[in-house]
Amino acid sequence: MNTLKAQQHDYINHLQVLSGLSQMRNLEGLQEYLNQLIFEVRSLDETTPIRNPILNALVNAKISQAEARGIKLNLDIQSGFEGIEYAAIDLSRILGNLINNAMDAVEGRPYRQEVDINMRDKGNDFVCEVQNPWTGDFPGQNKLFSPGFSTKQGEHSGLGLYICMQLAYRLRGELDCRYNPQEGVVFTISIPRLADAGAAEKEL
Repeated sequence: MNTLKAQQHDYINHLQVLSGLSQMRNLEGLQEYLNQLIFEVRSLDETTPIRNPILNALVNAKISQAEARGIKLNLDIQSGFEGIEYAAIDLSRILGNLINNAMDAVEGRPYRQEVDINMRDKGNDFVCEVQNPWTGDFPGQNKLFSPGFSTKQGEHSGLGLYICMQLAYRLRGELDCRYNPQEGVVFTISIPRLADAGAAEKEL
C-alpha cells in the first residue's frame, strides 16, 4: 500500500510539472521532461527479464518494499515466464504471500536480513523458490500448510499458506517447503507450462 501511495504521489508531481510547462508554452522544457520520464519508465521495465506484466509488476513492487524495509532482495531470474497468462494472477498471489512471509521473518534480525528469490524453467514447469534464513525450530509441512497455523507473533489468520496450497493445487502445480540450518527456509512453487495446463485452464 505504501508503494502504491508513493507511486501515486510521483504521478501527481509529474502531471503538475507537465501541466505547468504546457501552460507556459515551454515546448523545449516539456519535451526534455517527457524524454526523462520515458527513460525512467524504460529503466524500470528492464529491472527484471520477466515478460509477463503481472509478475513483473509484483517483483518490482517487492523490490521497492524490501528496500523500504532495509531488506536485501537477491534475485536470480532465469525465466521470462512467457505463456503464463492463464496462471499469472494466482501465481502472483502465491509469490506475493511467500515473499511477504520471508520479509517478515528476516526483518529486525541482527544479521542476514535478506531474501533469495530464484525463478527458472525446469523441464515442462516454471519453478520459483523463495528462501530466507531461520533461527530455531521449524514446523513440519503438514502443520505449516494447515488452516489457522502461523509462525508469526500477534494476531494472524494463519490462512496465507493454506490458500497458497489451494491455489497451487488449482493450477495443477506443487508447493512445498524444506528447512535446514544451512539453507534456512525454502518454499518452492512449480506449475506446468501452458501446453501442459489444458485441464487446469478449463477449471480456472
